[in-house]
Amino acid sequence: MKPLVCLYCEGNDTKLAVVSKEKDSSKIKVLRTVSASILPSSTDLEADATGISVEGDSLDIDGIDETASIEGDLDSSSLSEINEALKDLNLSKYSFVPALAEPAIYYHQFEGQRPSKDAKLKQEIVNEILDSKNINVDKASLDYIELADKSLLSVFIVGEVSCISLVNSIAQQHNKRHYQIPTIKSSDLSLAYYVAKRKKFFPDDNSLIVYIGKEYSKLIFLQGRKLKHIGTTLDIGTQNLHTYDVYFSKILLEMENGGISSLDNIVVCGEDDSENLILSFYGTFPEANVSRLVFDDLDLSELDEETREDFSTFTIPISVAADYYDEQQQEHQGINVLPKYV
Repeated sequence: MKPLVCLYCEGNDTKLAVVSKEKDSSKIKVLRTVSASILPSSTDLEADATGISVEGDSLDIDGIDETASIEGDLDSSSLSEINEALKDLNLSKYSFVPALAEPAIYYHQFEGQRPSKDAKLKQEIVNEILDSKNINVDKASLDYIELADKSLLSVFIVGEVSCISLVNSIAQQHNKRHYQIPTIKSSDLSLAYYVAKRKKFFPDDNSLIVYIGKEYSKLIFLQGRKLKHIGTTLDIGTQNLHTYDVYFSKILLEMENGGISSLDNIVVCGEDDSENLILSFYGTFPEANVSRLVFDDLDLSELDEETREDFSTFTIPISVAADYYDEQQQEHQGINVLPKYV
């Protein structure tokens, strides 16, 4: 199978994992990783207007049209870090798979009739978004999944995307016009898929994924192995977190928003999956099974010991790789919001 460069662009932080997988192997091999900071993005979208809830109509981005864009530039040191991680690779033989988080990607719960044909259903979703949000979305930049309650969650992007610009910058550094980008993923959906695959929850389990980044955190709820509710992006992470208590009130609020009465499982991952964090969750949710992700499904032999020990940092790029490779092997159907201009 074609090797991948999986990128996760979250605020000022970009994480990258270079991976490969043989068709007859069950393990993804992680070849290289890097985490780089980027300059603050100049954007036409206000971050505080993009909090979303799967349950209900809380995507408040009225007034944004198809000309809206998100632009971000890497400083030279960041680009040097990324180029160092990609050194000596024939990148023309790799596919680049970006994963996007808010505000570069948006969600809309579809409430209309469902035509049987995919193209007609996408057009119905596009029409509903235009009517309710006054946003004209290209069908190529939109996809959808079925939630645990059988409703549809649509996923779409609007305008230019900084993560794609990053791939183009890497190509220019290597005297190429572009590199292959076969798909664009939602970091939330790829993470939900990977955790559900790894943990094998019971069908009636209510589970929470807590992803902690440097600047932001995500709360993602599952019912069984299917997505139930995506909480609003939290502007707290390891760089500005002073106490874990701030998570607990947010979790209870999102449980109420998602119609979730109790939690059977809590999975922590990202920049912080420490024992202190796990114990804090145990104290607040004593009936839940609290655990971290274990990456024994991966071949990490190419990485140094420090990277292996802190590998949870790269949870989302690896989730994207698992999502994409399983699609290629027809083990599941994920989303693709790759716009026409790419």
